[in-house]
Amino acid sequence: MGFLILTIADEWLELGRIVRLSRGSEMAFTGAVALFVIGLMLMFWLFNPGMRLVSLGMLALAAWLLRYDVARRTVYKQGLPHYTALCLLAGYFWLAAAGCMGMVFGGVVAGLRYDAVLHAIFLGFVFSMIFDHAPIIFPAVLGLQINFHQFLYAYMHT
Repeated sequence: MGFLILTIADEWLELGRIVRLSRGSEMAFTGAVALFVIGLMLMFWLFNPGMRLVSLGMLALAAWLLRYDVARRTVYKQGLPHYTALCLLAGYFWLAAAGCMGMVFGGVVAGLRYDAVLHAIFLGFVFSMIFDHAPIIFPAVLGLQINFHQFLYAYMHT
């Protein structure tokens, strides 16, 4: 979970450097990541407080991603930019939802609450990022031209 969340968030930090994020925004990102990583390490000894710190880190990362991503502006465009913005915003929502659930539930190891947190992270956040990148990455990797089509929105309605 931590690997995927940090890999995806770091990608957006790298993209943010293209638009020259301020030093303060980079420090905010570092703070959010620090909360998350310290929480992950703390979970080995104090599972419940560690999970709550991880969850606070997820909330901070979701807030940072929402604040500094261009998706808030490109969601008003048409076609592929609109689709990718919706995927990104949905992913940030699911990351924040997982953070909220983790703050409320604490360290759970089984059951419906555990499933809800994991599904919000893996099916919500991670899959939204995969569907966001697919129309861009597949043509580059496969060498095939993939045209944008309304069918791409189907995953959002299931």
